Amino acid sequence: MRPHHTRHFPWLLYLTPALLVYTVFMAFPLIDSLRLSLFSGNSQATRVFVGGLDNFKRLFTDPEISTRYWGEHFSIPGNSFLFISLSKMVWASFLPFYLPMKP
Repeated sequence: MRPHHTRHFPWLLYLTPALLVYTVFMAFPLIDSLRLSLFSGNSQATRVFVGGLDNFKRLFTDPEISTRYWGEHFSIPGNSFLFISLSKMVWASFLPFYLPMKP
């Protein structure tokens, strides 16, 4: 006879390792990078809390930095859009091979 707790939630056995891996390798680094974006400085000793979104404001308003971010030909958002579009087209081209065929 199966244990009581796995009888009602068998999907939990498969979901728990995936959530653990996602949390360790995706969520924690993302949260830490957002936390670090609120500081200014090069090292732990010289890091100063700026207390707001000044780094992001500087990213979009400083001509030297914003030119690197937005670029002249391709930019970070533009490259992301291009990559997502191309991957969707590749997936759509292989999709008919995965659909069940009618007899």
